[in-house]
Amino acid sequence: MPDPRVYDPARPHDEVAHYLPDGTPTPVPAGLVADWIAGLAELNKQLADRFRKRKICFDFAGSTAFQLDSSGNGILPIYQVGAGFYATITRVALEAASYDTTSPRTPAAPFTGGWAFLSATPNPKVVQQGQMWDFLPTTAGGQLFPAVGEYDSGSGDDMATGSGPFLRDGQWLVLDVHAGPPSQRVTAHYRGYYWGQES
Repeated sequence: MPDPRVYDPARPHDEVAHYLPDGTPTPVPAGLVADWIAGLAELNKQLADRFRKRKICFDFAGSTAFQLDSSGNGILPIYQVGAGFYATITRVALEAASYDTTSPRTPAAPFTGGWAFLSATPNPKVVQQGQMWDFLPTTAGGQLFPAVGEYDSGSGDDMATGSGPFLRDGQWLVLDVHAGPPSQRVTAHYRGYYWGQES
């Protein structure tokens, strides 16, 4: 009697026939193939669920500050997203120190002149053309400090559709200031969403 476990072209093992231990061919019992396919599909689903990376998303906020040089220029690294993750910035508030105690930088008495822009860059010390996300003032000679930028965060699983600066894979959000208040301290308060997948 041939061994039923050994493949034999004359005794094909397929969905229409299988063999008893004594080698006798017999029809596949009703529902056996369908049950086997359904069981395999369920096993594949369980394996996929086990190895699928869970998405994570949380909001963050912080502040950072730096000193402008004697010409009112400087680059402020504000925030860096972790490698393999993403960040969408939803708000940036900028303030600068006063000229003196009698000249506060408030919306009623702002610093005017100069300009600045927010950029997403892999190098916090170098800002290049094409990396800008927002700028101020929007008119020449307008208010530079204080200033607030508010942005939509996007929707659903794709926060990259938001209107604010979008950072990915280790990029920095930086503020590049030109002709600002000389030798003054500039502070940036920021808020946004950090998202990605578990490693």
